[in-house]
Amino acid sequence: MLVMLLPEQLDKFWPHVRFVLEASFQEEIVERQNLLNNVLHSLLTSSMHAWIYTKDEDSIDAIVLTSILEDSAISGRILRLYLLYSFKPMTQEAWLDGWNTMQKFAVGAGCTQMEAFSSNSAVIAQAEKMGWKSEHHLYKEL
Repeated sequence: MLVMLLPEQLDKFWPHVRFVLEASFQEEIVERQNLLNNVLHSLLTSSMHAWIYTKDEDSIDAIVLTSILEDSAISGRILRLYLLYSFKPMTQEAWLDGWNTMQKFAVGAGCTQMEAFSSNSAVIAQAEKMGWKSEHHLYKEL
């Protein structure tokens, strides 16, 4: 089950969130401490949300970080899946559960779109199975 953490639960889960941030952005982030501080602040003020996927209370199978963006061009809100990190292979059932939870959250938050960025081939393949469409390429400089 995918569960959104409340800000007061972050003390318990921050070491895991920090680990996935450091593992996911090893080379890209020059000022890693700024990233960690910014994400922690955003989670504590609920401008970002941390989610854990767990089958029981004693394990964490995956962590997802999301944020809601206000887009004036489309006059709408977008749920961005900022980070998805799995500690073990996820079943199709787990993907479906997570997808349904994210979709319900997005609709409840007034979002008209969901977006995610990934270079992980397994995540891309799973997203396509779930009906996501790749519409753009991301180019980075600096």
